[in-house]
Amino acid sequence: AGYKTADMDESIAGKDDVRSGVPFWTPPSGDKGKWRTTRVRVLPPREDHPNNRFYHWVATHGNLPGIDRPVLCLSKMFDEPCPVCLAQSDFRRQGRKDDADSLAPTWRALVNVVALDKDGGLSDSADVKVWAIPRSLLDEVIEAVEELPKRRRDITHPETGTDLLVGRKGEGKKKTRYRVAVADASTPFESEELLEGMHALPEVYEKIEF
Repeated sequence: AGYKTADMDESIAGKDDVRSGVPFWTPPSGDKGKWRTTRVRVLPPREDHPNNRFYHWVATHGNLPGIDRPVLCLSKMFDEPCPVCLAQSDFRRQGRKDDADSLAPTWRALVNVVALDKDGGLSDSADVKVWAIPRSLLDEVIEAVEELPKRRRDITHPETGTDLLVGRKGEGKKKTRYRVAVADASTPFESEELLEGMHALPEVYEKIEF
């Protein structure tokens, strides 16, 4: 017939995919302002990661005309003059506070994750995505890790690691709320294929020459 039935759940989830080919993951929110909790596994750093952290910090600007994805802040990431920061300063001098605020750089921590089913299992369509964690939420993740016994603190370890339970409610920047908790027990992550499919976090966003 020349067409196939659209998977609307997949279509909705795909809105966070970026043109660079790196699929992003965003915790889904519950209906009508209610909490929805998703079980997710944070993966360990790749062998070529520049340090032993499981995350990679990025400072990005959004809302740029003609650019449909965030770009790295040259000032905060490379200590170079940043045209976006200069434009933000110009807006502030002109009293255009909303315009200035919209260009402010935002710090996020990029991590490789795999979303799991409610029992911690892998679906047939499971794949590795990048979660851009807001700075305040990463603080909550680290606090939860610090409360664990030392033998369980590496939540990313494929054999002895632990899943995260990520809750979200609300939509929009001002109404969205998150909460995180570490699962009660450690569980092995038994997919070598997915571990080999981790994204190079420092390469997710390009350094753009303006």
